[in-house]
Amino acid sequence: MKPWHLTEQNKKFLIEKINNLDFKKRWKVVLYEESEKRSNEQNDRLWGFLYPSIGDYFGYTQKEVHALCKYQFLRSEIVINDEVIPILKSTASLNVKEFADYMDKIEIWASQQGWAA
Repeated sequence: MKPWHLTEQNKKFLIEKINNLDFKKRWKVVLYEESEKRSNEQNDRLWGFLYPSIGDYFGYTQKEVHALCKYQFLRSEIVINDEVIPILKSTASLNVKEFADYMDKIEIWASQQGWAA
């Protein structure tokens, strides 16, 4: 099912639709706040400045810095049969705030290692 975006203008339609449901059936409604994905400017700064600059400082490629930073800052873990498996979140899935936090963490970490912007 395609997502439906709630606005002030279509709120009345949603209420009407809910009121007309057959409540002898089971319904599932999911409502969540939509957040904007990372901006192009953020992505350009990450790949056009941070990764290349940090990579040059440490002697790694942009792709290597990307992998290192994802592992350092976007890693979570799951356990399957007592085996801990790291899961790396994609930067493409981050919203604007999460992406800004990710870049802040990278800059703080890199500066602690001697890198200067």
